[in-house]
Amino acid sequence: MKKRLAALLAVATLFLFAGCSFSFYQRQAESKDIYKDYLAMETDTSDSYTERVAERGGAAVVTVIVNSVVRTNRGSESTTQIFSGVIINAEGYVLTTSHAAVLEVTSGGSLYTGRVLTAYAVLPEIYGDKSRYKLTLVDYNTDAGLALFRFYDRFHYYTDTSRGESKEGFQVFAQFSGKNAETGERCIGIGNSLGNALNEGVSVPERVNEIEQTVMSGVISDADADSEALAPVSFGGKEYNYILTTVPVNIDMYGGALFDENGYLIGLLAMKIGYESSSGETGYFKRVAAACPVSLLTAYIDGAASATETPVPYVIAMPAREAA
Repeated sequence: MKKRLAALLAVATLFLFAGCSFSFYQRQAESKDIYKDYLAMETDTSDSYTERVAERGGAAVVTVIVNSVVRTNRGSESTTQIFSGVIINAEGYVLTTSHAAVLEVTSGGSLYTGRVLTAYAVLPEIYGDKSRYKLTLVDYNTDAGLALFRFYDRFHYYTDTSRGESKEGFQVFAQFSGKNAETGERCIGIGNSLGNALNEGVSVPERVNEIEQTVMSGVISDADADSEALAPVSFGGKEYNYILTTVPVNIDMYGGALFDENGYLIGLLAMKIGYESSSGETGYFKRVAAACPVSLLTAYIDGAASATETPVPYVIAMPAREAA
């Protein structure tokens, strides 16, 4: 009898420790302090405006890798998708498309959605770092088409190349343009390039290997898109018309940045524009894309900050020639 009790006690103890081990395994890892070298972005006056904007603006654009398990009519399907995002402040908040928060899967001709379970960001190439840094979801709004994430780790940057002193946060982040986009002005779109195609079939973020940033130049073809031709975004009791641009955009670039020639953010790349011919043929225009205007971006950020009761700072800048 004693032997049997001892055996049962041993088994119970084994399960207890196994349960504890599983519990510890499931716990979220502690955030880390990440230090980054000083980014010496010295602009060459001979550089084109594309090169100048790409060097500084590109340092604020990240690749966003998200994963979810989506329930479909055929069971559950794990999906990993790649988008782009923009670091909007030193604190490490990342503004991106709501597609990164609510992932879509097509199965059996039907569309299914699932909320993001894990999210990571890969820093732009200027950092020389291909690590996947964890993101936490702060807020999303499918009506606005936007989502807000934040880096889980604490980032710091050295204030010069000697690494003698450091500051907490990100050295470079996007600054919002203080003026409305204008039809005909030059612009630059920056985001991930073909990440979904190059990593086709990858079901978990850890297996994503091909990450490249692309820089595309164009013009603003319509700074205030006709609401009858392209339905505006309704958010917070207001309507916001899209910006149309000739910058070529793919799905991976959704959530990426649209900069003006001064390097200020004038929009967030939202979608490609499709068409249907009289014969029923469908497709996408090669050089027509829509971007969310700054007025919508700031309204959404302010709303998210209010809802989460957490300040989310951002900078609105004016070109020197127009500053008061």
